[in-house]
Amino acid sequence: MPRPESEQREKGIWRFLGLKRVLFANAVIFAIVIWGLAGEFLRNRDMQREFDHLDTQAKAIEKQNAEVEDMGKRLSSGAMLEREARTKLNLQKPGEQVVVVRTSGTANQADEIGHGTEKNTVDTAPVSNIVRWWHYFFL
Repeated sequence: MPRPESEQREKGIWRFLGLKRVLFANAVIFAIVIWGLAGEFLRNRDMQREFDHLDTQAKAIEKQNAEVEDMGKRLSSGAMLEREARTKLNLQKPGEQVVVVRTSGTANQADEIGHGTEKNTVDTAPVSNIVRWWHYFFL
């Protein structure tokens, strides 16, 4: 009795799949697919790392921008502009008087004179501007 065609086809498929050449070809194809999947996995992981790094940089820059904006608001306020004009440009409001307070070096000299301490002091004559600059830069 002849075998049905479907049984012959199944047996033919198993015989075909059993061949060593087909097995080797399947192994090569499987290796190529795995290689491609591994490459995509590694590329995806690297892109995710770079994305995370760029995200942290963006957050740091946003924080710096907020700080700069806050400082800009503080510096552009009227009180800050007035204070800077007074200190750096020596400006004053009409009717104000400027008082100059000397540093502690002159206070120590006044204390020594007031308490009667005697030291060998030399009367200093007014020093020219050129000499003061020389001492400032070179001494």
